[in-house]
Amino acid sequence: MAREYEQRAEDIEADVLVVPTDSEDGERFEAGFDGVGALLRFPVE
Repeated sequence: MAREYEQRAEDIEADVLVVPTDSEDGERFEAGFDGVGALLRFPVE
């Protein structure tokens, strides 16, 4: 699934950042967002 997101991001020239889960912050990110999150520059319609 992560590779699919990376490919879609590349298609629209977006950046992808993988958050490692071997830290407390990474574990919280995975638990809070099921491991997938995004920072959006424009509103989604």
